[in-house]
Amino acid sequence: MMRQAILYRKDGQEYIPVQAAAFPWQHGAAYTITVTAQGDQLQATIKGGDQSAALAWQDRAPYRTGQIGLSCWSNSHT
Repeated sequence: MMRQAILYRKDGQEYIPVQAAAFPWQHGAAYTITVTAQGDQLQATIKGGDQSAALAWQDRAPYRTGQIGLSCWSNSHT
């Protein structure tokens, strides 16, 4: 798994990475994250300073109800 990235993971019996893009973040910087879910389409963007990254993913077996979660690793906070 990429260490500095924005990543989609789907939870079934276990978390499975399904889409990722590199994003070199810096400790102490502010970022704006936008997540949109519509039908079987997910889109996410992250922006901060002069950097940005975007993901788009179509789930072939989407959950029709549920929720999203945001997580950070390596001494970060959501």
